Amino acid sequence: MAKQPHNYPPRPIEISRCGLYCNQCKDFVYDRDFEGIYNSEVLRNSEIISMVQEPGQKRARYVKWHAGNKEAALIKAGTKLKACQGLRGLRNMGSTCFMNVILQCFIHNPLLRNYFLSDQHSSKRCEVKTDCMGCEMDQLFTQFYSGVKVPYGPCSFLHTMWMSSSDLAGYAQQDAHEFFISALNQIHAKSPSVLQSDVTCLNCANVTSAFDPILDISLDLRPTKRSKSGVNKIRGVNDDKNDGPNSLADCLDRYTHPEKLGTNEYNCSKCGKTGQEATKQLSMKVIPPVLSFQLKRFEHSMGASKIETKIRFPAQLDMTQYTASARKLKKNKLAAQQKLNGTSGSESGSPSTPSSTTSSSSALNASLEPIPTYVYNLFAVINHQGKMDTGHYTAFAKHRGEWFSLDDHKVSLASQKEVLDSKAYMLFYVKQNLDYDFPNTIRD
Repeated sequence: MAKQPHNYPPRPIEISRCGLYCNQCKDFVYDRDFEGIYNSEVLRNSEIISMVQEPGQKRARYVKWHAGNKEAALIKAGTKLKACQGLRGLRNMGSTCFMNVILQCFIHNPLLRNYFLSDQHSSKRCEVKTDCMGCEMDQLFTQFYSGVKVPYGPCSFLHTMWMSSSDLAGYAQQDAHEFFISALNQIHAKSPSVLQSDVTCLNCANVTSAFDPILDISLDLRPTKRSKSGVNKIRGVNDDKNDGPNSLADCLDRYTHPEKLGTNEYNCSKCGKTGQEATKQLSMKVIPPVLSFQLKRFEHSMGASKIETKIRFPAQLDMTQYTASARKLKKNKLAAQQKLNGTSGSESGSPSTPSSTTSSSSALNASLEPIPTYVYNLFAVINHQGKMDTGHYTAFAKHRGEWFSLDDHKVSLASQKEVLDSKAYMLFYVKQNLDYDFPNTIRD
């Protein structure tokens, strides 16, 4: 009779790969502290074993070594410092500054950098062969990390964009945001980020949700009239100076604020009323690891014009309050608080009893779970100087902890104050703490 296999619990550690088992991920995850402990123990064991005379001297005895003056001189003479890579200017090939700033933002995107530099897409092994944007990105990173300092002309990248998007073909000045969206459509088959739209019936409070994938968020700069009631802002790391009118936070508040729909724009499926009044509100269903914002400075309604208003934006941005999960939690807190205070009362209108108050208190405590913070760090900014048709694009990007000004072939050191004081057209943020497995993160 064959023995039945034992159902042993998962191993808590994986020594060979320095991994610890995560009950939430149901998988082993790398731990730097554990690797340090493992290496120190290996070294300690080697020292102990080397002190014991082994039979036949099969094992080399461990001897601590420190470089003397002679050895240090030889090491210094035979070592070459590698040039600072990843920082390079781009040639303007005829009104192509709109492309250069987007390519610089791609290059300094830490997630794209890690993806292509780890050979996740190799132009040598690609089966597409022609007009592949992934291959163009791979070649671009190869050029930027080759150690060459002279400006690079991305002719092949431009040609591939012309072949894939006829609207961008030619040497006329193009919009950087349009180029950005077109390039992303070629690089990504679909975006993992999802925007949630909630429509609430004002008659029966029924909520209808719709989900749409997004590549970026375009924000209006013109203030719109709206009610000030019910605004409860959670600023987190957003500074007070970056709050209020003419700030990124204010633009996001307007973008996610409830919008009242017309009487003929919504039919409620629950109460069965056609032409029912309702409100529509946007929020982030699945928040992406990289956020890009377009500040809509160009208007085409009453003739072409540009909005020169300076929009304040922070070096760190907390997106928690704009997520669907935070909004749901806030709604539950409010309902629990109202029940606890007896504002809803019982069906007969009598005050709440002590037992109901206790249960309401438990419900409130249950709803007060910590809201996961979504903190983002700014890593690139695109600016536009001049008029709509005759302007010029420049960029700021963060490289190895320092900010740099990128103006086509010119690269110069910049300060964070210069970056935050600029009249931004596009903003790029990367999530400070990445999820272990982004596609499988918990969704509402």
